[in-house]
Amino acid sequence: MTAEEVCTLTIDKAKRIERYPWSPGFIDICGKGEGTYEIIDQAHVILDNDYDAEMSEYRDPDIEQYILRVSPDTL
Repeated sequence: MTAEEVCTLTIDKAKRIERYPWSPGFIDICGKGEGTYEIIDQAHVILDNDYDAEMSEYRDPDIEQYILRVSPDTL
């Protein structure tokens, strides 16, 4: 999956997130494994430049996972 595809899926989910009664109020973009960190970094740049999205990053080195948490209200 490309960074552009990740952004498209994130934006689409942000448009629908209020339809879910138990929405957590955020969208997590998660990556684990080779190449995923770079894709998430690129998605972060796109979402920041195009939407000025509110985001935070988490890294769990124990399981080698990278999480970019996006506030859907900022998309």
